[in-house]
Amino acid sequence: MKCVKFVFAFGLLMFVNALLAQMPIALYDNSRIYREATELFDHEKYVAAKEKFEQYIALENDPLYALRINSEYYRGICALYLYHKDAEYILEKFVRDHPDSPWKQKVYFELGTFNYKKKALKKTLEWFRLVDEKSLSETQRIEFRYKRGQASFEEGDIVNARQDFYEIKDKESEY
Repeated sequence: MKCVKFVFAFGLLMFVNALLAQMPIALYDNSRIYREATELFDHEKYVAAKEKFEQYIALENDPLYALRINSEYYRGICALYLYHKDAEYILEKFVRDHPDSPWKQKVYFELGTFNYKKKALKKTLEWFRLVDEKSLSETQRIEFRYKRGQASFEEGDIVNARQDFYEIKDKESEY
């Protein structure tokens, strides 16, 4: 009888172990939520992506963990692309909380572009003053120069506008 109980317990243990072995590792950690959020972001589904990033942030306790920092950045960018009222606040808080983040320059560029679209030219120029052009791709640099030049021109700063436009006049781009 002892032998039957032992065999039954051993068999049950092996069955449970086999079931658990079939579950992918993504079900055990928060990185699955992060991956889903980035996929949604890449497919420009910003509402759903923002919700997933917020879900990940709520689950990840370490504020210095790289995926949490990335999630905070993407949450702010989603809010910005969706024209949420708190988008600028979220990204400003991100820069304050993570001053050494590699995303910082991208945040400045995105906030400048956002304000350019809203025709808030003074704020556009304020954000663009913080951008380090070396951190931008060639396409972004052309867009940056054009928008900064246009904002400068409309604010009456012809000298800086001329300089920005001169830098991009012979480059292939939509600007």
